[in-house]
Amino acid sequence: MISRSQLFCVLLLSRLSAEIVFPQTGDFSIAGFASALSAEGICFLLALPVLLYSVGGRSVYGSIKSRSKVLGIISGSVSAVILLLMSLKTALYSAEFAQRTLLGGMSGAVMFVLVALFALYSAGKGAEGIARAGALILVAGAVITLVVVVADIPHIHVRELPGAELDDVFVRQVVERMMRCGEYLAFAALLPYVRPKEDSLGCGATGFLFALSSAAGTVLIMLFNIGVLGEFTASAEYPFIASAQLADIALFKRLDGFLGAIWSLAAAMRCALLLFSAYAVVRVVFERKKKTERRSI
Repeated sequence: MISRSQLFCVLLLSRLSAEIVFPQTGDFSIAGFASALSAEGICFLLALPVLLYSVGGRSVYGSIKSRSKVLGIISGSVSAVILLLMSLKTALYSAEFAQRTLLGGMSGAVMFVLVALFALYSAGKGAEGIARAGALILVAGAVITLVVVVADIPHIHVRELPGAELDDVFVRQVVERMMRCGEYLAFAALLPYVRPKEDSLGCGATGFLFALSSAAGTVLIMLFNIGVLGEFTASAEYPFIASAQLADIALFKRLDGFLGAIWSLAAAMRCALLLFSAYAVVRVVFERKKKTERRSI
């Protein structure tokens, strides 16, 4: 069993890692902010029933299955497939990110295999192992990220964002960003693994706090990138790493290397989280109830 704070930490780590490790989505305009906020809002509204249920419930998929076995299997199978696809996508992006920021001489295929093996091993450790490791990685990521932000203060300037039309490009950006919101599915899958407490909020407060922190973290990362890089934000494949390359503190001349290592590990942990969540969903919806057979005497 895991605590609510551990659940929050691993979900936030997963969400922020996607924002940093995934390639650039958006451009240097108001539309970039609007697409990010729109995607966060849509994902939140779609997950709102689960968040409300988590206030007093324990297992979303188990509850659906108890009312309709067919509907429970369908909803669980669809969620598990989505989680697996997101895990695979994260593994691909994590391998590419690590190759381009850390190990340029290593094959991308080899990096993908290493990330996949790490994700499988971590997922095999269960919810407790993922939660504990995720909390530690989140602390390390927060420290190195804060150091980079402080070191980049001389390079931060107020930028004027140009306007943009809400066209098909904007819609595509919203859809692409929505593909980064797998944490809500993971939240629903991990509810049965959260240690129960005697209060009226259940895990609902954790879910709503994560939603708020996810939106705030996304906006702050975008503001930092734009403040440092300006119009070059749109041309940078990994804006946060590009911003970190300008950071310079005493003997630490290449903070982007430390940043890349920590967030590559965080992204690999995201793969493990999504992978285990898919397993947790399948386990609930396909689990057979044990029937006690009474022998007549």
